[in-house]
Amino acid sequence: MARASRAPKMGFRSGRTGGPVRVVSRASVTVTRPTEDGWVWSDYLCVCHASIFGKRAQLARQLTAQVTQSRYAHAVRQTVAIRLLLLAASVTVLTGCATTTPPTATSTPTPTSAIPAGAFDEVLTLVTERLATGDEVAASKFFSGQTVTDEAREKAVLDAAAARATEADADQDYIRVVFTDQISASKEVQQALLDAWAAGTATPPTSAPDLATEVRPVLDRITQSLVPALAGVEQYRTDSGCAAAVAESASAAAQAASSTASATALAALPTATAHLCD
Repeated sequence: MARASRAPKMGFRSGRTGGPVRVVSRASVTVTRPTEDGWVWSDYLCVCHASIFGKRAQLARQLTAQVTQSRYAHAVRQTVAIRLLLLAASVTVLTGCATTTPPTATSTPTPTSAIPAGAFDEVLTLVTERLATGDEVAASKFFSGQTVTDEAREKAVLDAAAARATEADADQDYIRVVFTDQISASKEVQQALLDAWAAGTATPPTSAPDLATEVRPVLDRITQSLVPALAGVEQYRTDSGCAAAVAESASAAAQAASSTASATALAALPTATAHLCD
């Protein structure tokens, strides 16, 4: 039953025998072993009445029993046993012409999100409204020559948000991190606009609102509403569906604000929403 030939470069290799075990037909397994003058291929008929998943032990005994007389028997038995375990995930051995269907692989179930639809809508509406004020802040600073970074104002914003968090029974650390993102996003908008106006790639404003009396009161109002809105969603920060929920609400908010917020302001949404989820 054995025939001499040189083994092709395919299949599995054994560390001890150098030979593979592979399925060559619907009902046979081929074991190869090296000899002094080349490779000997020995075909062993493997007849099982069910899939290899349930009968791999029986199949291993059949195979190893037929090679016990070989001087390579120990090595081949090891090879057969190891390869059968590997083949069990994908191969079915057949009885005669009958076929059996291997078990269907099951994928890891996707965790179910507990976040209600639209849970982040209010947060993203307020975040988008806040970003839209970046154009007015930039215009004011364009005329006044004030720098984008205003550390005193940034501290005042964060302190006000933390105080509001206490009132709203919100996580102060979460609120501070999210508001730090709001400040960064606003500065991103301001810098982009000021750079474009200075470079002449965008038309600069011809007037600007008063920063202290017109723009900052709007920002303060948004802070008072945004903190409790964040308190309402902070329970979803670690939910597996948090990022998707934020992205959905951000898309809806950007579309709704497309007529009132500039493209530059909306482009900063990723920065403004960077830490809504953990």
